[in-house]
Amino acid sequence: MNAESAGNSNTMNYNSDGSFDVGLWLVNNYNWNACSGGSAPCGASANLQCAIDVYNWGGRTWKFWSTCAKCGVCNSN
Repeated sequence: MNAESAGNSNTMNYNSDGSFDVGLWLVNNYNWNACSGGSAPCGASANLQCAIDVYNWGGRTWKFWSTCAKCGVCNSN
């Protein structure tokens, strides 16, 4: 959570592929339809719930976060 957002719940990160991430957990806009009805999960609880969903979709691992390799946790839960 602290890798890119630095603990800022209002963080927005633009990615080189044209997508973007929002909130503490930097949930990518590719996931918004499935986890928040198509809206940006900007509120803390919505962002956390989307992060939990993405974590579960990844087999209860962090592999869907771009920073997982930096932290060495891509295949850990």
